[in-house]
Amino acid sequence: MNDRPKRVKKQDRTGVWISVAVHLGALGIVVVILLTTEVGQQLIRGGLKAFREDNKVKPVKQVQPQQTATKARKVVTDAPPPASGGRRVTDAPAAVGDSFFSETREKKTGAALGGDGRSNVAIRAVAPPAPAPRPKLFASAPPKSDIKQLLSERSKAAASTESFGSEQISKSGVSDAGAIIKNVAGATVVDGKFAVIRGLNDRYVTTTLNGGEVPSADPYRKSVPLDLFPAQIINKVVVAKTFTPDQPGTYTGGGINIVTKSFPEKSFASLSIGGAYNTQATGNDHFLTYQGGQLDWLGIDDGTRAIPGALAAPNLVVPGPVFDSRRPTHPDYEKNIAKAEQLNALTRIMGTTQFAPTQEAPPLNHNFSLAAGDTTHLFGLPLGVFGGLNYKREFLFYEDGIRRSYVPGSGQGNFDVRGDALDTQALDSVNWAGMVNLAYQLSPDHELGFNFLYNQNSANLARQQVGTTTDDAGVIFHQNRLHFIERNLNTYQLKGTHQLPEVGGIKLEWLGVISQTSQEEPDVRFFNYGEKGGDIIIGGGSVPDPKNPTRYFRDLKENNRNMKADLTVPFRQWEWNDGEFKFGLFDSFSERTFVDREVYYNAGNAPVTGDPNAFLTPHNLGYTAVTNNGRISYNWNRYIQTRDSAYQGDFGVQAGYAMLDMPVLTLNEPLRFLGQPILEKVRLIGGV
Repeated sequence: MNDRPKRVKKQDRTGVWISVAVHLGALGIVVVILLTTEVGQQLIRGGLKAFREDNKVKPVKQVQPQQTATKARKVVTDAPPPASGGRRVTDAPAAVGDSFFSETREKKTGAALGGDGRSNVAIRAVAPPAPAPRPKLFASAPPKSDIKQLLSERSKAAASTESFGSEQISKSGVSDAGAIIKNVAGATVVDGKFAVIRGLNDRYVTTTLNGGEVPSADPYRKSVPLDLFPAQIINKVVVAKTFTPDQPGTYTGGGINIVTKSFPEKSFASLSIGGAYNTQATGNDHFLTYQGGQLDWLGIDDGTRAIPGALAAPNLVVPGPVFDSRRPTHPDYEKNIAKAEQLNALTRIMGTTQFAPTQEAPPLNHNFSLAAGDTTHLFGLPLGVFGGLNYKREFLFYEDGIRRSYVPGSGQGNFDVRGDALDTQALDSVNWAGMVNLAYQLSPDHELGFNFLYNQNSANLARQQVGTTTDDAGVIFHQNRLHFIERNLNTYQLKGTHQLPEVGGIKLEWLGVISQTSQEEPDVRFFNYGEKGGDIIIGGGSVPDPKNPTRYFRDLKENNRNMKADLTVPFRQWEWNDGEFKFGLFDSFSERTFVDREVYYNAGNAPVTGDPNAFLTPHNLGYTAVTNNGRISYNWNRYIQTRDSAYQGDFGVQAGYAMLDMPVLTLNEPLRFLGQPILEKVRLIGGV
């Protein structure tokens, strides 16, 4: 265990300062845009205006009397004087309309008041009419996601649901939808991104975005990685734990619906920048890393890890090594030379690479969020606009971890250690997303919406393990892994809600979604070897898989089309309780393509040392050849071989449903058992 290769600490902090400079530059660009462009000026003015209006005490408006040519006149009344004595004199303007200063005068003859012939005027003050209410910009307020509202929705829901809204998100500091699910009772997350509900894994759980399906970016799972969705764009997450007919029929464990933020109630613009210090990672010189691309900070490989074009052909066959061309008169002479030249060219075009991590201290974890929204009018109709952009980069690290495997022991219930290794792992993750929401109200009962979401996510892993196993005593195993995963999701949603009060309040909701997702794993590198008595073992039977130094190139793409419509027909039950019929249609179609190419190296005749990064050099790639009387002998050093796997698949669902939600019994006084209420309401929910 003490034969672990010594790591060289790197003191170069260039990457740290580049990261700081890039983000300060980005912030400066945002400030310059706000200060120098017309759009920026409008956002600033809108934000200041909204702030002033929110903090200003608004005076109560009064209806002013109309000006007339008649001056205010003095009215003398002969009504009985008040207890204080003397006449009442009232100065008032002439009556005009029905204003605060208007008079309601009842003229009566003198006979009625004593017969002196003089008219008497009774004056009664009239309260001003209530100001006309400001017309609502929307038929209903934008949906809230505070705790009170979520509890109300839960109490009325047909299914057993749990919700986590924006209020809880802001207080808990969660980073993505996966972290949100961890806070939901009865649900957990494995691998940081796949949901388990009521003990059933992600195979039995579906994830939807605003009710529409989202394709998976994982080659071995149908479920959607929840870390794709940053918390900043989420309005609420609803987890359904029981099934109702209007839910997708592809799950049995539960359903997760991620609802994004919609149009704002008032204009706003916000910018937040944050940083975090991780005691295990930040500034730690032992942090594992390796040379990547210039756009790793964006979660995008810039082509540094891309497979060369000559090796990317779908039907490529890489020949095995040829050691002898045979004599020029042999029928296979030209063929053997062509095979040797092809293998040599493909080996050299792969070039050299880094197989083991180095060490460099990472900067602070950092993030920023930019959002803006407004509610305006288009062609005289309300238009809500919301846009957001957020970015987060996080560094995680542990060293001196323990990975241990066991086998059944001699006694019942006993286990013996089979393998024991020290584990060191570093993870550099990037997650950023941009979204645009539009809401357009054609009338108080008809609304259209459009949602666009773009997400880029990457995980850059460097890992080393050093240990032993009982399968090969005396051998110390070294495992090195460099793994970059890049995931991308973009989805377009068009939806509508239509209420028809003139025909009994029938409600129609429809949704159309087009989504594309991809996951690329370019140049994933493994270098596993054994060390025994100073000798290096590569490709041996006891070396952990993959036994040869290997580079993987994997690519998955999936396109999804999803359409659905729901029609709700309300009705009155027992004259005081409301029920509803619900009908719906659903159509979903997905196309997936997956390609996996494994490129592994044979060590050949070149010497092998315990330094994985010295395994490939410009001088040991391909062959060295000796020609004798036209016959060529090939001495192979490092050369590649390949293994491929690929598949294409289609997945389609066409469905319809009918559902009845009807109150059966409502008691004014609930039935009780041992003093506890056991029956107050009975509700029937069913369908097909």
